[in-house]
Amino acid sequence: MSRMKDVLNHFESEASEFDSIITKLIPDYNQMCTILLEFIPYTPEDTFSFIDLGTGTGTLAKRIKDKFPNSSATCVDISSNMLAIAEQKLGSTAEFIQSDFYSFAFDKSYDLIVSSLALHHIESTEEKSDFYKKIFNALSPTGTFLNIDVLLGANDFIQQKYLNNWKNFMLKSTSKQEVEETWLKNYHSEDRPASLFDHFILLNDAGFTEIDCLYKSYNYGVYMAAK
Repeated sequence: MSRMKDVLNHFESEASEFDSIITKLIPDYNQMCTILLEFIPYTPEDTFSFIDLGTGTGTLAKRIKDKFPNSSATCVDISSNMLAIAEQKLGSTAEFIQSDFYSFAFDKSYDLIVSSLALHHIESTEEKSDFYKKIFNALSPTGTFLNIDVLLGANDFIQQKYLNNWKNFMLKSTSKQEVEETWLKNYHSEDRPASLFDHFILLNDAGFTEIDCLYKSYNYGVYMAAK
């Protein structure tokens, strides 16, 4: 976990406040979760397995379990404090694994793999590519991958527009000092987002043939990939 030490420390310290923080920092977060749920290709009565990568406090996993009660859940996160809160929400209905993305290895296949605001912490394009290949190989033959994440602009002009919009959103509920000295500072030091176009290239290279953007607003989006 040494490569993600700063990320780990950040999330360990924020865990107890994370659920209240997230809606102040991320535009349309609840809407993005709702959209992701809408595109899970199962009925509420179906039985299937899913894994939530970077589950945080388990918000997304809990919503999936609530909508699909016959699903089996696995939650992975780098932070023990985050996982403790996720376990309070999900209890014995899920398995919990503490790991970072670099050392995590899938030990079985899943029908659905999801993630929310987590994969942008993977540093390099090559490492993102390798992780997408791991996801592809861990999915069942008809499996689906769904992701909510921060995205990079295609050029500097677009990226600056993205950041300005995000900053203005945060300023509605957060002080200018906190925005600049905490959240933007963390973004520049810890986050390694890629453009949506680059994600699609990497997903295609990993073997996915059905790839689509389900929602996008400035620097946040929901996208999917299926075999």
